[in-house]
Amino acid sequence: MNRAIQTIILVISFSFFAFAESGSAPKANSSITGKIVDEKQQPLINVNVGLVGTSIGSATNHEGIFTFEQVPAGLFMLGASMVGYEDIRQEILVMPGSLNRVQLVMPERIYSMPQVSIIAQKKGIFESVPGSLTYINQQQIDQLNPLSGNEIIRRSPGVHVVDEEGIGLRVNIGIRGLDPDRSRTVLVMEDGIPVALNPYGEPEMYFTPAMDRMAGMEILKGSGSILHGPQTIGGVVNYITPDPPLSSQGSMSLRGATGGFFTGLFNYGNTFDNTGFYVSYLRKQADSIGIMNFTVNDLTGKIRFQMGQQANLAVKLGVYDEISNATYVGVTQTMYDAGGMYDFARIAPDDRLSIRRYSLGLIHNYFFSHNTRLSTTAYAYTTTRNWQRQDFAYSSFDAQGNLNPKPSNFTGVTWGDESIAQGAIYMRNSTGNRNRQFEVAGIESRLQSEWDLGETKNHLTAGGRFLFERAYEQRVNGTTGSASSGNLQEDEIRTGMGYSAFAHNQTQLGQRLSFALGTRLEYYDYERD
Repeated sequence: MNRAIQTIILVISFSFFAFAESGSAPKANSSITGKIVDEKQQPLINVNVGLVGTSIGSATNHEGIFTFEQVPAGLFMLGASMVGYEDIRQEILVMPGSLNRVQLVMPERIYSMPQVSIIAQKKGIFESVPGSLTYINQQQIDQLNPLSGNEIIRRSPGVHVVDEEGIGLRVNIGIRGLDPDRSRTVLVMEDGIPVALNPYGEPEMYFTPAMDRMAGMEILKGSGSILHGPQTIGGVVNYITPDPPLSSQGSMSLRGATGGFFTGLFNYGNTFDNTGFYVSYLRKQADSIGIMNFTVNDLTGKIRFQMGQQANLAVKLGVYDEISNATYVGVTQTMYDAGGMYDFARIAPDDRLSIRRYSLGLIHNYFFSHNTRLSTTAYAYTTTRNWQRQDFAYSSFDAQGNLNPKPSNFTGVTWGDESIAQGAIYMRNSTGNRNRQFEVAGIESRLQSEWDLGETKNHLTAGGRFLFERAYEQRVNGTTGSASSGNLQEDEIRTGMGYSAFAHNQTQLGQRLSFALGTRLEYYDYERD
């Protein structure tokens, strides 16, 4: 059972955008109504549409329709935007008392930034993926204004998230009854690229992407996860970061709270000719959130290159650095029952978890036609996870009911009640340092094609991937309660290579009926020295 941590949060944010201002005009009872469709004349839902430079705006409904009432007369710039499509602008002259009708066509943005969207945001894509789907967009994230990503993930039915330290530094996800510990049974990705320490051999989520810098999240449960891997027994969670904007755009937000808690996020992006970029920097820290103190620095950069009409290349770089006093020492049952001084006591104040991660991702898209695309993703990242943890022992009794001696390297610090077995914790004058470094590199090619067989329409996705991973793991025993170095106790190298091929085809048999068939083959070779 967790005890609540109360914090007082102050949020300050502002944004700056390069938009043209429209002039004011006398008020009149005019209106604008319109429909937004894609290049196939299919309606687009949830498109952000508005009059640039004014507060007039809304989103399209399930038929792609929007309506503005009480629009003043004048010349306006009507703008529309949605992830995955080109931003569009169109001038519109509003006369007093007039009803203005427009129809806008939004071309698909073929140079979307380095991400493989599992579900995407368009009607039709949702319907083509079997299984249970949840998409959480930027607007929903902004409305919730979460302190951690756990608050966002819980919005998906059937997903159970266990808080570890109350701030979301390490996510523990269980889907439909599976063990949530370190999210081992769930494939967690950022922009379509795995983020686990070693995706096959050690899929624990000691590093979790920060929700503060995300533009959306996709959660896929069911048979649709066959197109991704490994570790998709529970499902797939995909964090989505923002694309480079088509014009100069940036923002900065600051958040503070009791306990020295602070979050600062700065981002900026722009596009020049055929090259766009986006950069974000996140700083998070706290002196005392429950028993935690931590410092996080997170830097992400994206660059996209448009290579003609049929191809594009995107590059993504990331640097993450964290130091926190994470610990595995918890209160005993008697300490929990007693409460008070034990609620947020730092039993092992010298325990330190250090995580540093460097990542590089490249995505190349080639469009053979409007209906056929080949996407190739290459990525590499390295994660260093060093954990300094002070040793301890519990109170125990012999067969005659006598209290067993304290450990030989006892520091003199005791927590809890010694009169009860397992009721007290004896801190030892030694450490066990679990030092680990992980290397991952992979490449995946994915062909997507829409094709017809007689009167039936089909959507095919097929491809393959190769992944190399290696882990260097050491156990170093320190001879004091705060030692980060000492005697080498264990030294291992774990190397793995994974090969995968997948194919999935969906046949539309009518407006309400479709048939899907898919398979995935995995081969993993593992060596432990």
